[in-house]
Amino acid sequence: MEWCRPRCASDARALEVSDTVARMIRRVVFIVVGLVVVLAAAFLVIPFVQARSLGAQLATDVAAIRQTKWPRNPPVPNPRHDNGFQCFVAMLKVMPRDVSPFDGKGDTAAPNPGAWVRAEDPEPVKTMPPELDARAQELSKWFDELRDCGNSRHLQYVDALTPWALPPRYGEAVMALSRFTSLEVRKLVANGLAEEAFNRCSSTLAFTLDQSHQGLLGAMVASASLRMLAPRCIEAWGALPAPLRPLTSAGWVTLATRFASAKEIFATERVCSSIYLFEPLAPHQGVPHVDELLLSDTTVISRWLVLRSWSSWDARMRALSQAAESPKERAQQAAALDALGQSWMSPANFAGAANYEKFGERVDQTRTVLTTLQWISGGAKGEPPPGMTRVDGAVEYKDADGKVHRIAVPPLE
Repeated sequence: MEWCRPRCASDARALEVSDTVARMIRRVVFIVVGLVVVLAAAFLVIPFVQARSLGAQLATDVAAIRQTKWPRNPPVPNPRHDNGFQCFVAMLKVMPRDVSPFDGKGDTAAPNPGAWVRAEDPEPVKTMPPELDARAQELSKWFDELRDCGNSRHLQYVDALTPWALPPRYGEAVMALSRFTSLEVRKLVANGLAEEAFNRCSSTLAFTLDQSHQGLLGAMVASASLRMLAPRCIEAWGALPAPLRPLTSAGWVTLATRFASAKEIFATERVCSSIYLFEPLAPHQGVPHVDELLLSDTTVISRWLVLRSWSSWDARMRALSQAAESPKERAQQAAALDALGQSWMSPANFAGAANYEKFGERVDQTRTVLTTLQWISGGAKGEPPPGMTRVDGAVEYKDADGKVHRIAVPPLE
């Protein structure tokens, strides 16, 4: 048996080495698997950790916005209200259940005022149906008091009126007042009461432009109201006695200050959208709770994908807000935000939640219309503001949807 000892010893060493290698391989595999598990766990947990941090920041932003006051610049002489938004809330509480035909629904027996509002010749106002005139008289007290909310010392959010908790009839009230005022101004001008018509049109514009501080939705409501009222306000201004016209110039400038900056509008939109998109998935103390979940796909993976998108979305929205005043830079940031929404890491029903570039164009056009009102009242000298085109005694512009809008320029001699 002596002859097998070297061979047996060799086999034993080989087995020992093989066993050592196997243990090392198992150890490496164990480490690799452990690392994979740790990384996978981190990958899954990180969105929730980030959500806590972003939720805390959102709570801070909400608290800051709640405390913000927008004073009048210049101050309103003898304001009848302290807080314009508080006044609006009070008026919504007593809003008539039916404000037709000024609600724009067109489903009532009362004549639609559109034909008398849009006609360029004020003569059609004299043919206004008696029932339409009677309906306007019936609602006039409430509309007058709502319009008067613009005659306030400042604006500040109240619990019942914030960008993330707009009352159900908020937009209906603003646009109904705009339609009512359009008809009212035409009637006053036709009856030779141009100064009263101009004052009422300006007061309504002041109130509706205030709504731009209610985030992107409020800004779009303000923009729609301005498109409707600008031709009527200029019509009333053109009917003023020549000596009174120069006295209105400062008023147009003051009106323009009522409209929020693009930077503020998009910054408010970031906070508002964060509340609606992410708060239901990651509630945080100090952040208003909303019951409405914008996700149609509420599976666990869909919720996780949205939370994972929050950090990138928030950074993009902040960049969009900073670039909002520059159309070129804003378009780039809006495209980057849209690309984020279209990525595979975002659920399809979360992508493209808003066309921010189109909204930005509407904000720019609102500024252009306000500048055009100042240009016309200054004598309409030289070329109209960029974006406006002179056409046969009027200026025209296309909105973000390609629709053409016209403002007649009255004779200025």
